[in-house]
Amino acid sequence: MILASKYLRRSLASALALTALLGPVLAAAEPTPADKESARTLVLSGRAKRIDGNQGAALTDFKSAWALVKNPTTGYELGRQHFELGQWVEARDVLLEVLRMPEAPKEPSAFVRARSDARELSERLAVEIPSLRIRLEGAAASPPPEVTVDGSPIRAEALSTPIKVNPGKHVVVARQGGARTEQSVTLQRKEEAEITLDLSAGGGGDR
Repeated sequence: MILASKYLRRSLASALALTALLGPVLAAAEPTPADKESARTLVLSGRAKRIDGNQGAALTDFKSAWALVKNPTTGYELGRQHFELGQWVEARDVLLEVLRMPEAPKEPSAFVRARSDARELSERLAVEIPSLRIRLEGAAASPPPEVTVDGSPIRAEALSTPIKVNPGKHVVVARQGGARTEQSVTLQRKEEAEITLDLSAGGGGDR
């Protein structure tokens, strides 16, 4: 009886802890009516700004709408806006998230259309996003070299394969100890490029 009582207390404590942990997540999963109305307003505002050529402000609106309500419409609009701004990698990431959303029965026609548009744009981007392969020469065994593209670090595992990047100009920097080398490269749609960074010279000079 005592053991059973201890077991029940432990089970109850575990259940309460799990509820406390998942509570905010579950609450965030269901947008409120106010969230939905705000998201609709933001989507309309973003579309108007896109038409007016205010692309940066449109992106801000669509990001806010997506943060409030994740549905096919807000996701597609955000993905499309990233695409309009040349942020193709970010665009496809959002579009794929839209396509992973489970379909609800009797979805609104706007959701069906948004899913179709998201699939079409995602498939187009899959073959049009440029790729960049980075090769390092003259690197010592340790410490491991640090590589960045436009200031963002690239994991060592990613250097063994072409890296997907947005079209346009990119600055690639490699550092190891006191050595630093830099190279700029510009890529167009569908382009696959390769650059080599030589760390053997040292001295921290740019290349």
